[in-house]
Order: sequence, then C-alpha cells, then structure tokens
Amino acid sequence: FAFGALDHKLYVHGGRPGNDPNEDSFGDFFAWDLSDGTWHNLSDAVNALGGRSDHGFAACGGKLYTFAAHWANIFYQLYVFDPINFSWSVDGKTPIPPPSDSYAIATDGIERIFIHGGSDSLTEAGASADLYVLDTSSTWATLSWALTGSPQCRLSPSMVSDGVSRIYVFGGLVDNVYASDLHILDLDLWTWTEVAYSSSLVP
Repeated sequence: FAFGALDHKLYVHGGRPGNDPNEDSFGDFFAWDLSDGTWHNLSDAVNALGGRSDHGFAACGGKLYTFAAHWANIFYQLYVFDPINFSWSVDGKTPIPPPSDSYAIATDGIERIFIHGGSDSLTEAGASADLYVLDTSSTWATLSWALTGSPQCRLSPSMVSDGVSRIYVFGGLVDNVYASDLHILDLDLWTWTEVAYSSSLVP
C-alpha cells in the first residue's frame, strides 16, 4: 500500500490481502486527520485510482504523487491527488520512467520527487539501482548510475528527505537478502555516500 503525510493528515491507499500476484489489490483511500483523530474515507474522489499495490506516496506542493503499481494491471503513469479539488489526475510530464513497483519514493518538500530502486513491472527484469528525479515544475531526469557511489540494485528500500539537501536510503532486498545499509544522496553535489556504522548495533 501507499502511505504519506500532507497538511496534518496521513493518507493510506490500496494494498493487497496477501502475496499472491493474482489477488486483486484494494482501491480504498483513507485519510487520518491529526487535528481531531478521525478517519475519512476518500475512496469516492473524482477519477479515483482503483486497486493498486507496491506503490508509495510523496507530498509536494500541496499534492500527493504516486507512480505505477504492480499486480492485476500495469499503470504506467504518475498520478496526482489534489485534496482541495478532491480529485486525481495524471501528470503527463516526460520522459516518464519505466513502469515500476517495490520502489522508494521521497520528496524535497518543495518541487522535486525522487524514485529509487524497485523492479520493472513489464519485463520483471529484477531489481534496479536507477534514480529518477521529477521537477514538478518542468520534467523528469534519469540519473541512474551516473552518480558516484550509487547503491546496489534493490527492491523495497525505504527513502526519506531531510527537507533541505539530503536523501536517505535504507535497506531493502539486495540479491534476495534483506539489507541494513544506509546511503545518503547529497542534492548539492549529486553524490552518494554509504554510512559506515560506528556501532555493532545495526537494524
């Protein structure tokens, strides 16, 4: 499922009941209002997404973004939820990355969205190390292996921004083994650095 935060609300969408790829994904869309502690069902939003799984949310410019999702169908688009208009739409900026699932998604909170890792939903070619950046005011850029110190190919990593100049990527499935490495992308220098743990206590 996808999970994200925007304007004092936590949003949850989709998911599936098990690991069977033939299982239909859920299309439910809910928001938890942090101000009053109540859930709100948003599944009837205009142009609702329908069933999705193995996707994620990134909040940017007052909107929620989510990319392609796997299983029952291939959804090869970037979708945007506008809470003010209570509607979903397709962001048509190009060149759009290949359809992907089990990726990590994060935002700088201003105008850029980052997608890292995952696998190609069409070819099922295995894990990726690609990094895609969307400037929501202009277009996509593919950085991929061009960056120094890029992390290994991986599925289902976690990624978060410090809201200033760094993106952090942790763990995921690397060569069918669950990893616990931590990598930092410097958005000023556009270089990756793997963190050398100073303690034997590793998640």
